Amino acid sequence: MTNPMDQAHFDSGVSIVRLVIRHGGQWVDGIYKGGESRMRRVRSDSSFASLMKVVKDVVGVNSKIEEIELHALISTPGEISQPIIKDNEDIALVLLE
Repeated sequence: MTNPMDQAHFDSGVSIVRLVIRHGGQWVDGIYKGGESRMRRVRSDSSFASLMKVVKDVVGVNSKIEEIELHALISTPGEISQPIIKDNEDIALVLLE
């Protein structure tokens, strides 16, 4: 059975990408350990503000009290980098796939 949300995105020509949200753990030697992982589907043309809303809803934090920092995991031959996502340009680059 097709999800109507998926069909709407397909009809509009906008692809859906998987967003993995990890929280409650810590970075140790470039690897995120512990915590919880959740997945959500987002449009590939999502804005920074819309992704922050998704993350806030999943994590359940008050961003006025607690800081939220978004990172992407980028794998290249020989290394994994974790750039901080700060704006719409960063989001557009991360969601290219």
